[in-house]
Amino acid sequence: MLEEYRQKLQNLASPLQISFPEKNPRPLQEALNIIIKMPIKPAVVVWMCLLGACRSYKDIGLGIFVSTLLFYLDPKNAAPYVLLTNIYAEVDRWGEVQKIRRLMKIRGIKKMPGCSWIEVHSLVHVFSHETDHTLKQRVSMQSWKSCLV
Repeated sequence: MLEEYRQKLQNLASPLQISFPEKNPRPLQEALNIIIKMPIKPAVVVWMCLLGACRSYKDIGLGIFVSTLLFYLDPKNAAPYVLLTNIYAEVDRWGEVQKIRRLMKIRGIKKMPGCSWIEVHSLVHVFSHETDHTLKQRVSMQSWKSCLV
């Protein structure tokens, strides 16, 4: 039982270590070393944190490596595909962006649309790209002002 909790804590702590790599001149290499030396198999979230850092540092090589690994570990997760396209887009490699998008289409991977929500009088209202436009038209500036009072 104690060993099980220790492993869960290690999985939780590792992304925190990886999320703040700017203290080192070679942060991504250090983060990769931490992951490789983990005493247990790193969870998908650990690799996702490293991929996010690859985006921040525009490290295409490591980003390709980590995303390829994530395609294998979590094949239906759209996030590594999206992060990899973002890495390519930030360095103007639009041909590669299109290749990843085609790969997503071939594999049937769909990105969940982003959404926003607001709580008004204990009711949560969710708005997304797919929200009915008639609902959007009913939200007026006056109703938003009343929310702030």
